Amino acid sequence: MSVCEGTWDLALLAGVDQRGGPFVTMLCDPIAGGLGARVDRDGVNSGGQNRIPMGRIADVEINEFSFPMLYLWRREETDSGGPGRYRGGLGASSCFIPHDSPDGRVHLVVSSPGKALPLAHGLCGGYPANNSYDVLVRGTDVRKQFVAGQIPGSLQDIAGHHDELPSHVETDLEPDDVYYTHWQGGGGFGDPLFRDPIAVANDVAGLRVSSDAARNLYGVVIDNDGCHDPIATDSRRVELRKARAMHSLSE
Repeated sequence: MSVCEGTWDLALLAGVDQRGGPFVTMLCDPIAGGLGARVDRDGVNSGGQNRIPMGRIADVEINEFSFPMLYLWRREETDSGGPGRYRGGLGASSCFIPHDSPDGRVHLVVSSPGKALPLAHGLCGGYPANNSYDVLVRGTDVRKQFVAGQIPGSLQDIAGHHDELPSHVETDLEPDDVYYTHWQGGGGFGDPLFRDPIAVANDVAGLRVSSDAARNLYGVVIDNDGCHDPIATDSRRVELRKARAMHSLSE
């Protein structure tokens, strides 16, 4: 089995809750990391951590009820599972804004390795999963979007100053700041050029793999109907293998 998730993306929140009392909590959403691929099947998407077999994450609504926070989304992320003959399970992300605290702000402590290099390694030619990735967006327009009846669906939809956070940081979330945390998936197993093209096409249709990753990592060309093009796929995989050989010779 390939490496599962690789690291813990720690986020601690503290301050005054919506009922006026003090609170401190660890955001447990990253328990839903991707499991590593195995010798005969894909890893489980946001399946948890294999060292915590009974671990669970709270519903979004429970977190919002318990703490002064409002989610913009929590979802599995495209291309977060390590490519391979069997794909690693997807990791996921959470994005939220402080909400309904009498103090306005919420204290935040972030500690997460795996940002410079991925730590969910693949096996037998499988590729690693994504890096950890945390972003703090200062002075956003999210509340104005709410008033206009809009809910942002990506970081690109959120205006403000975007700060990519280092591995360790301590700061405050102001009322209009947004925190985004994207934890790791699982590593892949086996050479991605041996993955069944139909499985790749299904992953693209299910938003588990992007069409760019399908072409550049799996060597699978997706046509306008969402199916793989067998002739173009065979040609692309030959092209990628030749590029690998040339890279080896150059070393």
